[in-house]
Amino acid sequence: MVWHYRKVDPELSSIRVAELKDTLYFLTASLKLDVAEGNKIVEVKNAGINKGQPAKEWVSKKNWDFILAVGNDVTDEDLFRELPEFAYSIKIGLAPSRAKLRFKTQNEVIPFLNKMKNAN
Repeated sequence: MVWHYRKVDPELSSIRVAELKDTLYFLTASLKLDVAEGNKIVEVKNAGINKGQPAKEWVSKKNWDFILAVGNDVTDEDLFRELPEFAYSIKIGLAPSRAKLRFKTQNEVIPFLNKMKNAN
């Protein structure tokens, strides 16, 4: 379950996020659930489940010649970690990342992909 608050007033959202996280931590303390805050999201998920697990399984099923992962959130770091060395990984934003490439905004990704396409 994810609550996205990208379009919420920043002052109000900071108050509501703290309240929501406190409540969720209390409600999930005895359950096998994780509460995580990301890029304008609060997420509740099964403990130990992340984007990297299905990616690792999917990548192992075939001998891929090209893999690209793009993400803008802390929740994408598990995915970047599980990619093979030859894969392209792109972090959107300024936060620390395991991704090999970084762009400040998503608007920079499409021109980059077009350059990659035209280079072949």
